[in-house]
Parts: sequence; structure tokens; C-alpha cells
Amino acid sequence: MTGRTRQPIRRFEVTIPHRHAQHESSVILWYLPPKARKLRGRQIVPDNRQFYTIEQNGRVFYDSRTDVPCDMVEWERLHQKSKAQWERDKAEYAQLYGGKGIRTGHERPEFDE
Repeated sequence: MTGRTRQPIRRFEVTIPHRHAQHESSVILWYLPPKARKLRGRQIVPDNRQFYTIEQNGRVFYDSRTDVPCDMVEWERLHQKSKAQWERDKAEYAQLYGGKGIRTGHERPEFDE
């Protein structure tokens, strides 16, 4: 889990729900970032770790939870657990590398950005 991230895109496509490995329902979200030539994709499976929404000006165009179920109570529990681990790692790296972020000298974005 990486928390909530926002990424600008200029086009997207979603496959019809289909079976993938042991999962009954899965979709692939294809999207095209600005200034990119090739589509990028994300396989969305019902593991309660991820869901995606496509939004513009507060209006939701697509929500993966309509095709692939995601238990939001379980998602929030996993999210808080991952966020706590991220906070511990951030504090540890600050001690090891003098507050300069992770080994590269730059600061990481906040967890929920």
C-alpha cells in the first residue's frame, strides 16, 4: 500500500471484469499520462489493498469498486498499518542519514499525498 496518490492522466480505458488467477473478478485499468506515448496499466484484484478512481473537478468518472469489490474497513486497517510502518521507516532513515530522506538526499512525499 502506498496511501493515496494523485496522478494526472489524459485518457483511460478499463477492461470488462474477468477472472484472474484465483480471483473471481479483476479489471485492468489502462491510462495515458500527460506527454506519454504508451499506455500504462494496473491490474486491479479484490485483495482489499487497492482501489482506483478517475476524477475530474470533483466528479467521479470511474470507481474500480463497482467492478472489483474492496472491503473499505479492511482497506482502512491495512492503510493505517502501512502508514505506521512508513512513519517508523521515515524516523529511522532520518537518524541514519541526518534527516536527508532516503539515501538519495531528497525528501519523500507524505504518505497520503
